[in-house]
Amino acid sequence: MDGVKASLVFVGMLVVGLLVSVTSGLSPPTIVSNEEEFVLQPNSVFNISCTGKRNVVWTEPLPKNTFVYPGYYTATLFIYNATVENTGYYMCTYQTQEGDLEDEPEEDNEAGIYVFVPDALAPFVPETPENLVVPMETDGVPISCRVSDPNSHVTLRSVPSGEDMSAFYDHKMGFFGSLSPGQYQCETSVNGHSIRSVIYTVETEVPAEMDNFDVEVKASEETVRAGQSFNITCVAPIGLDFQQQWLHPKKQAMGAVQIKDTSLDGVIYTLSIPKATSQDSGSYECSVTHIISGEVRVSSVAVTVFEENSFVAVDHSGIQTSEFVSLLEETEYTILINAYPNPKVSWLKDGKAMPQTYYIFTKTSHLEGNRYQSILTLRQPLVKDNGNYTITAISGSRTAHFSFTLKVKAPTAMMFPTILGPCAAATGGGDGGAPPHSFHLDLSGRG
Repeated sequence: MDGVKASLVFVGMLVVGLLVSVTSGLSPPTIVSNEEEFVLQPNSVFNISCTGKRNVVWTEPLPKNTFVYPGYYTATLFIYNATVENTGYYMCTYQTQEGDLEDEPEEDNEAGIYVFVPDALAPFVPETPENLVVPMETDGVPISCRVSDPNSHVTLRSVPSGEDMSAFYDHKMGFFGSLSPGQYQCETSVNGHSIRSVIYTVETEVPAEMDNFDVEVKASEETVRAGQSFNITCVAPIGLDFQQQWLHPKKQAMGAVQIKDTSLDGVIYTLSIPKATSQDSGSYECSVTHIISGEVRVSSVAVTVFEENSFVAVDHSGIQTSEFVSLLEETEYTILINAYPNPKVSWLKDGKAMPQTYYIFTKTSHLEGNRYQSILTLRQPLVKDNGNYTITAISGSRTAHFSFTLKVKAPTAMMFPTILGPCAAATGGGDGGAPPHSFHLDLSGRG
């Protein structure tokens, strides 16, 4: 019996294998007609059947004025009151069955016909919006202007020049050829009158990473003494699709040298002024255009050239004339200084020299070239630190200063819940216990 069982199992597997082989090797469906193209008159009725080795269907979507009548391994397509919108392909394929791996029908398992419905009032088939903008491809560009009459002669023209373009034309597909970015329109003739299609736009697809790019501009010195040299650098993205341009008044950078270098971070454009004059003062802009998308980025920097032997300027950007800080919250105030020669920097509080302590101190350092910075640090600001703070920078015969008022926010009960909470809870003893200790919390000074 074991031998019989084994034989039956083998035979069963063989039968299943044969069934799978036959199913996967189905011949394509058959259109019940010797024709592949049909020319229908407007408002006419048309029907055609498709058969196969199993159930077949007409591929959707189908026009609204169509109907499919299914049968045993057959499906009949009906078109009622044909219009120009019925012009197109109609494909018949096998119905998807449970267990099929392919969601899309293979070309070998489908059959099709093409229907024309000539209409003198609509020589071009109405176009779908997604076909009006066409991405440019290196191997060719499709312009899908299809005609309703297979005998129409069609010309492709450039807009607005009207130039006749050379491209292959198929009445069922439209034009296909090597086209440059721009706008195009199809043209045909009906009863001696020229009729034009909608306008198609060919665009070069812009990579997503090119939709957004940055341009960075820096000056080697923002404050320069006459006779000194300085450079303006602009960092732009790498690529042939980017075009850079310096923008500044003609009087500026008249003797400048332009340099272009490429690094891993981008393309570095340098405007080098070997000997600055007062006319070189002003704003320098770097404009970078992405040629394909038309996106433009502009960044700028300002440079001041002093004729005198000394100069000094302070930059307090971000610091207001009145500043508020939280109690005990460490805070820093940074002042940038442009000066030549080296500046002498001092800080005053309420008009008096400010002592340097662990809790409050200043530090001045040289950054590069004529740039310096001075930082005022308050480690644990208290109410006693309220006052007017003034920074003074002296360079040669030049002086610059900036003042601001500092106010430390007064403490609240919410700031010290662990200290004030127990005190509030320890009220007088109705139970005979010891009365609570009273104390005073002084945050006005460090003692």
